[in-house]
Amino acid sequence: MNVKRPHLLFLLVLLPIGLLANKDSLLRVIRNPPNKEALITAYPSMAFEYHLSNPESSLYFANKGIRLSDSLGNLFHKGSSLNMSGLAYFRKGWYATAIGAFKQAEALFLKLNELEQAARVHQNMAHVYQGMKDYRNAQEYNLKALRFYEKANDSMRIAACYQVLGTVLRELKDYEQSARYLDESIRILAAMGRIDELANAHSIKGNLWAAMGKREEALLEMNFALPLYDKAGDVANKAITFENMASVYEKSGDYKLAAEYYEKAIALFSKVGSEVDVAFERMLRTGTLLKLNRSAESLADLDMAERVFKRENITDYLIDLYEKRSEWLAFNNKPAEALQMFKKHIALKDSLAAQRRNDEMVRFQAEFDFERKEKEIALLKAEALAGSARLQKRNGIIALLLLLGAVSVGLILFYRKRKLLQDELRKQQLLNQIAADLHDDVGASLSAIRMYGEVIRKKASVSAPDVVPIAGKISDNARELIQNMSDIVWTIKPGQEELKSLEDRLHNLGLELCNPAEIRFVFKGSGYSGSFVLPIDLRNDLYLICKEALNNALKHAKATVIQMKFEYSQGHLNVEVTDNGNGFTQERPQGNGLKNMEERSSRHKGRFVVNQNTPQGTTVRIELPCSPR
Repeated sequence: MNVKRPHLLFLLVLLPIGLLANKDSLLRVIRNPPNKEALITAYPSMAFEYHLSNPESSLYFANKGIRLSDSLGNLFHKGSSLNMSGLAYFRKGWYATAIGAFKQAEALFLKLNELEQAARVHQNMAHVYQGMKDYRNAQEYNLKALRFYEKANDSMRIAACYQVLGTVLRELKDYEQSARYLDESIRILAAMGRIDELANAHSIKGNLWAAMGKREEALLEMNFALPLYDKAGDVANKAITFENMASVYEKSGDYKLAAEYYEKAIALFSKVGSEVDVAFERMLRTGTLLKLNRSAESLADLDMAERVFKRENITDYLIDLYEKRSEWLAFNNKPAEALQMFKKHIALKDSLAAQRRNDEMVRFQAEFDFERKEKEIALLKAEALAGSARLQKRNGIIALLLLLGAVSVGLILFYRKRKLLQDELRKQQLLNQIAADLHDDVGASLSAIRMYGEVIRKKASVSAPDVVPIAGKISDNARELIQNMSDIVWTIKPGQEELKSLEDRLHNLGLELCNPAEIRFVFKGSGYSGSFVLPIDLRNDLYLICKEALNNALKHAKATVIQMKFEYSQGHLNVEVTDNGNGFTQERPQGNGLKNMEERSSRHKGRFVVNQNTPQGTTVRIELPCSPR
């Protein structure tokens, strides 16, 4: 249900007025423009025509539109062309560049008081943030667009915003608010008789129920969507709904029905002639077939999918496929081959990430060269202007010297900033390399140890039962080491320095630890909206203190509720971990856990407090002096 499907990615493309035209008529205008006004409209329209099928051509026309708009001083059409370039960059996977283009378009439309166009750009930005898995920003920009559409009483776009907000809030695990948005979207679309969008809304609602673990409710919504897709003639989305239903059955252990619904999805994609989607569905169902002991069919699915993905050069899918092959080999008692395939999966994944980083560096260098040439041109123009002012020679010389001085200072600052950036990039590359090495070498080896333990336990359950506990111990220790290594990789990996990143990781850790023990975990973040960068040693120590506090509550408190709360006030970051368990009934224990927590706090001049005479519950409080930077 949550696997990437880039070739079916739905993007709500929102165009400024005047951009809708067919490709042939646009080509005629571009080749033989009757005037510049017609040409300035044709460029962004042609960029839109190509943005899905050929992002490079889309960027070519969008950039032409930007340059022509600049020469004519037309801010509206410059905003339209920037909007189109943002869509093209999004299709290329250059998310940061896409956001930059959209923000420029947003600034122009707000300056012109074109609020409707700004709202549409906000929706596009929300989709990019959603693709980046930055759900908080996706929510923020959808809400900005929604506020305008509510004022304009634009029911169709209000319903569209509600659908996206429902999806985003599902990822943020705010299921109650997600359901409210989706229900409101369904109500609006039903009243308007928009069958295709209504089917999508029910399907998304089904995915929400599935994320909440409510199988019957999820299947009911998805079954409601199926006849609506039939009425709308939407075969592709009906097939995806079958895929989602198969996933629901698979997660609930009903592998026979899961296999049947994957087969239905395969049949529909075959009907529309989408071989890539057929291969994708066959890859997804391999795990289900293994559970049904249909190993040969599972292998045939993997072979077919690999041929198609290699032929179409879809690297994202090949990464997932190699992981599936590793699982197949492990299931068929081939641990050595399974390990090699898993390493192949990791290597291809890292190779793709490196390629994307290289593409971004090439783009950065091109932007730098362009800016340098622009500055050189500006300097030459300034010198020519000063030379032509013969009647005011003295004043001209003074002006030129001032200009040259300003440019020199600017160049010095520019190159200094560039050097700092290069140093930071080298530092990030080193940290990324360390994290990758840990992940590849140590992670793969630990995964192999865990896999061997599982194989030994499986084989020994019949032939040598006394070996089973030992094999289980090996597997459990390997799993714990993998988790600890994951913490280390997260600590050193660049991009995790913000307080928000620490809060999100602790939130996820609490849910992972408490949910299996049927303990309700309540998390309250600091709500700090600005940049709050934590030093790496402070971030690591604070994470380990909170992790130890959670583990203590789980092991000793016999609690039903555990709460973690972050607060920032007047230069102090305060963290509390509270449970409603049995508390301390005697002197505070002196184990290594509490001692280590106190030492980690004092290392940063912090204060560590544990209430020890409370018969109902325990509170661990950490007070650390720190400020946003």
